[in-house]
Amino acid sequence: MPPFRRALITALFLVSLGGAMLHVRIHPLYEAPDAPPAAAGEAPSPPGEPEFQIEHLFAWGISLVDVVVVTALFCSIRTVSAAYLLNGMFVIFGMVFMAHVGIADLLKKFEHPTLFQWVFQTTLSDIILLWVDFFIGKAIYDSYTLTAPT
Repeated sequence: MPPFRRALITALFLVSLGGAMLHVRIHPLYEAPDAPPAAAGEAPSPPGEPEFQIEHLFAWGISLVDVVVVTALFCSIRTVSAAYLLNGMFVIFGMVFMAHVGIADLLKKFEHPTLFQWVFQTTLSDIILLWVDFFIGKAIYDSYTLTAPT
């Protein structure tokens, strides 16, 4: 394997691992439900027992597949097309889901968000990192499929 391809695969692995680590932090599998509001003059009640969040399992699963399976598939010319396809699908899914969550969260917090809030208080930075993952994968794919000029 050429050194530049090895470096690209390492970069893809590290970006994917960083995204997976963000998912673990942002989408915990167990979350305590919000405590009910306290009545006037009463002490706030503690939150309930942590509950399993099945919807967060999807984010964990895709992250794990991206880190392990997609990176491994990019290591062989026989499987690079499947890796490129999976990588592209994960970028599309992630972009749509993260944009939805980011916009919904922003509009819940602010009635009229400013440009600063749209840029820095949504998931735009996460989506940009997702596209970095895609373009690293494209560079790996191109390293297998493009021929040198003669």
